Amino acid sequence: MPIIDFKKELLDLEDNPITQNKFGKPNENGNVKYEGQETITLGLIALSSLLNLSEKDKSLSGKERFERYQLSVKIQKSMTDNEPLEMVSEEITLIKEQIGDKNEPLKVGPAWDLLENKKEDIEVN
Repeated sequence: MPIIDFKKELLDLEDNPITQNKFGKPNENGNVKYEGQETITLGLIALSSLLNLSEKDKSLSGKERFERYQLSVKIQKSMTDNEPLEMVSEEITLIKEQIGDKNEPLKVGPAWDLLENKKEDIEVN
């Protein structure tokens, strides 16, 4: 079974970490504070993609929603424990589908490469 490291950073076309705006939790007034930039990891994009519903996902059964939640718990635990996660191919396929449906190509490409354990062995002449 494949072993996936969800702490790996997503890299752009020039091998720089991809970042996004980070916001804190809402205060008592409901306002959120901008906290700067955070690097997007495979785990961050996987969790976001699994836990947020698109229009297409609105018809999911409670069982399917719970399965996504359970997979998210496993991913979060592997990140907290700083341990790669052994996964079955169906889990990887679901994560890839969700990332692909909910993100732009610059994030999908590196995420899928990490999920497929692609090495940087492409040579350009």
